[in-house]
Amino acid sequence: MRRIVSVIFVGALAFACADESLNPQPLPPESDKSRSPTGSGGAAAAQCTGTCCDKPAPGTSCEGSDASDTCTWAVTCPTGLVLGYEVTCTSGTWQVTVDCPKDGEVDARGCPSRQPDNDTPCDLTTSSNGVQTQCGYVLQCTGYRKSALATCSANKWQTTPLGTCD
Repeated sequence: MRRIVSVIFVGALAFACADESLNPQPLPPESDKSRSPTGSGGAAAAQCTGTCCDKPAPGTSCEGSDASDTCTWAVTCPTGLVLGYEVTCTSGTWQVTVDCPKDGEVDARGCPSRQPDNDTPCDLTTSSNGVQTQCGYVLQCTGYRKSALATCSANKWQTTPLGTCD
């Protein structure tokens, strides 16, 4: 169930990025609690008041949380891949359960760490509901960002290259 929630979360984020495709957008404030992470049990509220609001750091104590509490929030990896970063309360400490893949590797969905070139081979499979996984990518520039989606369709990546910062 947690995996499905993560896939839906990242899919929604990737869909939201589609409107920004190659259109420079202002960066959000560094700390915006109004768009805070949610635990595995609910939707984001106007103001965050739950366990996950402070984005627990791996290795820190999760005393007071239920065993297997999970916090997920969107991150942009250093390579540009956008994913649902996840920590879970395990044996009294927060443990990373979903993290950015290393450069040259893929995440649990099969998304490459860096945006693939258009029309290059891919072998992603469809998810259980028949919808193909989309991978979101962001290029952080000074004062704005560019974003694009990459979808594996007919065994080839379909994407619009992000290019470079202007």
